[in-house]
Order: sequence, then C-alpha cells, then structure tokens
Amino acid sequence: MAIKHSSKKSILKAGIDEAGRGAVIGPLVIAYITIPSDKEHELLDLGVKDSKLLTPVERERLFDQICSKASSIFVRKVQPAEIDRALSGKGLNHLEARIMAELLEKTSASVVYVDAPQSKPRSFETLLRFLSGSRVEIIAEPFADKKYPLVSAASIIAKVIRDREVGKLRDVYGDFGSGYPSDEKTRKFLANLISADEVPPIVRRSWQTYLKMNEMNKSRTLEDFT
Repeated sequence: MAIKHSSKKSILKAGIDEAGRGAVIGPLVIAYITIPSDKEHELLDLGVKDSKLLTPVERERLFDQICSKASSIFVRKVQPAEIDRALSGKGLNHLEARIMAELLEKTSASVVYVDAPQSKPRSFETLLRFLSGSRVEIIAEPFADKKYPLVSAASIIAKVIRDREVGKLRDVYGDFGSGYPSDEKTRKFLANLISADEVPPIVRRSWQTYLKMNEMNKSRTLEDFT
C-alpha cells in the first residue's frame, strides 16, 4: 500500500521498521519511507523518535508531518495467516526480509537503514541484501529506531497504521487490549475464544501463547470426560 509516492528525481535515503512483530492478535505492519538526503535533518526538527517513546497523540501528529516531508511511504500489512505459514516454513525473519526486499524495489534509495531483529542481525542484513538483489547500501542494526531518524519515522508510520487496524478489529471482535501476550486483557480475551472454540482469523495460531492456551483447554476438556 502506497501512502505517498513521488517520481521526482533526487538522491534518496530510506528507513524500514515494523510494528506488531510480537503480537498474538492482529497484523504485523512494515513501513518503508524515503526522503531526499538533504532533507533528512528535517525529521529531527519534527522530533521523531522511537514510536514506543511517544504517546498515541504524538504519533498521530508526527504521522501527518512525516507524510508531508517524505518522498515516498509504502506500507505492507502482514495478516496472521501469512505469519502462521511463515512460522511453519522459513520463519518470521525470512518473511520480514522478503517483504522488506519487495519494498526496496519500489524506489531507488542510495542507502537504507533497517531495524533488524535482535537475534542474528548480521545474518538478517545478509539475507535482506541477497533477497533484494540490489546494490543499495543496507545498514541493518538492532534498535535502529533509536539511532536513525529515518527508522524512527518508519516506526511511527508502522505503529500508527497498526493501531488503526487494531482499532478496526476491536470494533468487530470486542476490546482485546493491545494484542500482545504480556497484556492481561489480551490473554483473557484469547482464553475465552479458545474455550468457546471460536478463534477468529485475527489470532496468530503459531504463537506459543495460543498454542499453550489451546493445549491447556484441551487438557481441561479431556478431564471433563474422565
């Protein structure tokens, strides 16, 4: 999904980040943003930072400002079914790298900064470079959203889009909290769904949180018949 795209010729820098990687409910959102290299400082002037350090109101405000400054913004929403298929195959890191490589093909940035998974960041960078097949300079580091303004901006775009998607899901399925396993409201919501055998497609069935709850529910059900 293209939020903004300009065909104007200029030397571009890019940033990529995601939101919702660890959630058990809802999509993973990956955002890719480019900006002319001589305008990168304008992101700092806006006050961009790691989206987790900002309030929802601050993120929404910065979202609009980032969109006005960026040359291009592309977003990919990865639904639970695709995530589950990846977990039974090459894994989540490979899925993310493949999608990021697809996003890199949208523009011709000279350098791209990527927020890499904390485990094996160098392997992730190598995989991304291989899958993209491009000559763009790739700098993939853990916590890049705290270091590079372009990644901070991408993290804000991804977080706002995911929050909006989660809001839509809550309107349909009820308030399940943040969708993360650490959220007690999310865990209770998920437990009730499993108990009622009514698990909707918004749930990542490959997640350990779901698998453990489902196994516990099966054990209780078996005990009822013994």
